[in-house]
Amino acid sequence: MPLWIDLACDDIVKSQVFYSHVLGWNYPLNANDAGGWTMAAIGGQPIAGLAPRRGGTPNTWSMYFGVTDVDSTLERITELGGTVLVPGFDIVISEERQGRIAAAADPTNGAFGLWQPDAMAGFSPSGEVGHAQWFELNSSHPQTAVDFYCQLFSATAADMGDPDVPGYTSITLPGSQHESFGIWSMPEMMPAESSSTWFVYFAVRDVDAAARRVVAGDGSVVTTQNSAHGRWCFATGTQGEPFYLIDVTVKSE
Repeated sequence: MPLWIDLACDDIVKSQVFYSHVLGWNYPLNANDAGGWTMAAIGGQPIAGLAPRRGGTPNTWSMYFGVTDVDSTLERITELGGTVLVPGFDIVISEERQGRIAAAADPTNGAFGLWQPDAMAGFSPSGEVGHAQWFELNSSHPQTAVDFYCQLFSATAADMGDPDVPGYTSITLPGSQHESFGIWSMPEMMPAESSSTWFVYFAVRDVDAAARRVVAGDGSVVTTQNSAHGRWCFATGTQGEPFYLIDVTVKSE
């Protein structure tokens, strides 16, 4: 399952202030030996990580799939036409092994992470306010991406059945009672040169109020719309990182 997200950014303190204002996050952990990485939480529940951006990479959110064996999953990714971006290595904080991490890309260049949990188990997307609600791959070649993730995770694909977003495919991972993430073609709002990109939707109540907080915190709002699945907003943070806000309690007829 998707079980973690990280924001890579140039100014972690600035991002902490922004997401505290927009989503109500606090930051209980900032280990000195974690390379500047810090954890965001709500009510003691882990939400996300914030880390310094590496040279040559954008300010962006990254999504991680939980796996039982990072290294064997990387082998399977290669077999299916994907690419290993960062080979597996262990994360140790305060002399405690947190888990094993890696990064890869699907055949449409959609980059994602892998996390093999140890002390740090990650999160369960709950849909509670401020938490991750949904994950979505905007793909340059959606059917190729659907085939890849279904084979990689032995998952099931189904058309979302929403006439407003034709061709939107939901993916359900084994053992899940609900759809796990979505895949569709690149929306018109994305630049033509964009590669396939994973996005995270954060749960809010009152999207318009949350959008005003984004702007007040020096972020930007690209668009706000109603849909059959909730009222949503596509926005960028203070350092240009794109993300979505969604209120699933407000739906169009």
